[in-house]
Amino acid sequence: LERCLREDREQCISRTAELAVMFLTKMGQQELGNMLLDWVEEQGKENGEAMYTVGRYMDYDLKRTREAGEMYRQASELAPNNPLILREYLMWLDLEAKDERALERFLRPRRYTRGSRKGLLELESPVLACEASVTVKQLLGEEEWSDELWEFAYDEGVGSDCVKTNWQLHHDKAFEESHSPWQFFLDIFVRRKLRSQIVSAAGSGVRF
Repeated sequence: LERCLREDREQCISRTAELAVMFLTKMGQQELGNMLLDWVEEQGKENGEAMYTVGRYMDYDLKRTREAGEMYRQASELAPNNPLILREYLMWLDLEAKDERALERFLRPRRYTRGSRKGLLELESPVLACEASVTVKQLLGEEEWSDELWEFAYDEGVGSDCVKTNWQLHHDKAFEESHSPWQFFLDIFVRRKLRSQIVSAAGSGVRF
């Protein structure tokens, strides 16, 4: 670990966080996993990806949702342009904390790029845009911004579960009722809207 830190500190910490969670959840190596997790929490306080990975473990595996939410918040501050982290924190605020004020504080500054913090659309994540479009519409009342997010989500992620789930929140009909087999054919083969994604089978994919 010492050599790893010297060679590439940020990648070392974030990858070790994933390794610790893998030992704890998939390999049954509790002692080793907890030792690595303690090391990550000590070394990774300024590493957004590591904070997210530990927070997700607390959220999904330990069910310590309040602590997880704080780690998501820290991760979103440390890695403000990581769409996976932003989506997780957005969903936690919406579904778990149900904190509308925090949601508004989180979303409003992200309509446009400000300094090094990119606007939500500039992050080019269909899933993040899809999830945010509903909150922007229903909570913030920003119809134009919501439409921009939704259009991008549909154009770049027509096959995603999020688009199918949220379709009726933007339209009168369910997704399946609005799309004939011919429309699916056009979207996939002519308009080329279907996108492939590479994800990790072992980790969360936060580093990619």
